[in-house]
Amino acid sequence: MSEKQAFQQKLEAQIKEWDAKLEELKSKAQDAKTEIRADYEKQLEILASKRDLARTKVLELRQRTEGAWDDLKGGTEKAWEEMRKALDHIASRFK
Repeated sequence: MSEKQAFQQKLEAQIKEWDAKLEELKSKAQDAKTEIRADYEKQLEILASKRDLARTKVLELRQRTEGAWDDLKGGTEKAWEEMRKALDHIASRFK
């Protein structure tokens, strides 16, 4: 397996984890009090948008040749880190 393929598989697995976490947080948001539910739902929409951006990066990565994907890797890693931080931040608010 090439480095690109391994990286791509890692990213796809992370997206699946994020999908599961988003579903868990959506469930918690529905159980929240009415006055804070709207804020939670707004934050979850932001997370979903970031996750969609991450998916787009994976699709772009798939289309790159083995030698031309290095330039995309840095941007993808940055998007991943932003998503992780946002998810951690929002998850901490549900505790």
